[in-house]
Amino acid sequence: MVNDIVNGIVTMLESTFGEGILIYTEGVQKDFTMPCFLVKLIKGSRKQMMGNRFYLEHSFDIQYYPGPMNKNKEILEIVPRLSVLEYITSDGKLLRGTKLNYEITEEILHFYVQYNCFAYITKEEIDKMQSLTVKNGIGS
Repeated sequence: MVNDIVNGIVTMLESTFGEGILIYTEGVQKDFTMPCFLVKLIKGSRKQMMGNRFYLEHSFDIQYYPGPMNKNKEILEIVPRLSVLEYITSDGKLLRGTKLNYEITEEILHFYVQYNCFAYITKEEIDKMQSLTVKNGIGS
């Protein structure tokens, strides 16, 4: 489920910004290419509703690392374009992002978005016992 949401975010970023900006999902290494995005799950929760139905919440931090020149100007041009993350497609379903907000710390843009959905989570069926023989008695 979470990987499907990450793939939906990556697909939307690629369609909006093209292939000129790399998108990382496994963390930024020390030798990474800028400008780039890092898609990071920061918090998730699951609440059981009824039976196998659950309410899932996933909070993401999409970090943008600008190029070496005019960092602040570049960040301010990127921010309005990230509104495309309000709607993404995840596993063939449309998801709406909520709580969209951002902050800039140490010349890095942190764009926060939360994707919530209901899901049915089934447990693996365990083979049931076929028969049981009980011997009951006293003595030797």
